[in-house]
Amino acid sequence: MKRLVLAASVAFGLAVQPSAAQSPQNNQVETYSAWTLIARAPDLSVTTVTSRVAFGTAGPVARVCNIGGLQAYVSLGGNAVTATLSGSIMVPQGACVSLNATGATYIAALTPSDTTTLQVELGTGRW
Repeated sequence: MKRLVLAASVAFGLAVQPSAAQSPQNNQVETYSAWTLIARAPDLSVTTVTSRVAFGTAGPVARVCNIGGLQAYVSLGGNAVTATLSGSIMVPQGACVSLNATGATYIAALTPSDTTTLQVELGTGRW
């Protein structure tokens, strides 16, 4: 009898476990498309004064990578966009961030001190 109860408990426990491919909410599986590069903007040399570069409307996602040695603060927008230390998105040195670039045609950036360099790619999906 003990074996039957144990077997039933194990079978029930396994039956109610969610699949590893399912998310815990709504049993939905999330899928992402791979990063598809559409265009690259020129490298942006960043200092303590806002600098900006045009990237056009090549893709809905801007992948911004900080290849320098100091954090940068970035904003996306039109040809008058500016970056600030308190209101822009920080990109740590050696890191990349993915930003919604829909409607934006320029990236602006600045550093709290010294200089760094940003590389900007536009595309779709996730990397």
